[in-house]
Amino acid sequence: MFQQVDARLQQIMKVKKPFGGISLLVLGDFNQLKPVGDKYIFQYNNSYNAL
Repeated sequence: MFQQVDARLQQIMKVKKPFGGISLLVLGDFNQLKPVGDKYIFQYNNSYNAL
């Protein structure tokens, strides 16, 4: 899939750099696996109240 995206972006941008020279941000499903620690990354963090 990444090869197809890379090829298409190079074609659109008319640049032979990886992904057409644009920055690419790829994220996964944060709800797929349980967190290693005690909280999910998107849960509220009470430590900000200490500031």
